[in-house]
Amino acid sequence: MNDRGPAFPSEQGEDKHGGWNQTYDPGMSLRDWFAGQALPGLIGLDSDADDKGIAHDAYLYADAMLAERAKGADDETSA
Repeated sequence: MNDRGPAFPSEQGEDKHGGWNQTYDPGMSLRDWFAGQALPGLIGLDSDADDKGIAHDAYLYADAMLAERAKGADDETSA
């Protein structure tokens, strides 16, 4: 599955001592971010669900969102 790349990449910034940091941090994937956004709603839906089931469902929603997003990108390129 293509996770569509990083959600919050960073190539530079200040370190904790005020110096400039040139290291690359890819951040979380967009898939992870989408799953995290779905998670609060899923937790509130079923208090009897186990943690692994809720996490699994969050990624199902994330995958569905990525698939829809990819359709939109395909639509834009064909226009």
